[in-house]
Amino acid sequence: MLCSAPPAETVDDRLLDTEELARRRRTEDGDISSTVQLLRYLTDGPLRRRVTAATNKVESFNRFSQWIGFGNRRQLLEEG
Repeated sequence: MLCSAPPAETVDDRLLDTEELARRRRTEDGDISSTVQLLRYLTDGPLRRRVTAATNKVESFNRFSQWIGFGNRRQLLEEG
């Protein structure tokens, strides 16, 4: 009894379907993870305070950096 192999196109389609399913699962897992983190943030007061404090610290640093950059730019313009 001879077994015939499926055409190459069919094998390729099956592989693509498997890759697509894997990609969708990774995307769905990422969506679930994001939702869990968002729910945790919304329900955990101490976590929100830590995130807010860290965000404020970064924003302050960025404003300071812009202020320093502006001052240096003005100095360069006056010299030039």
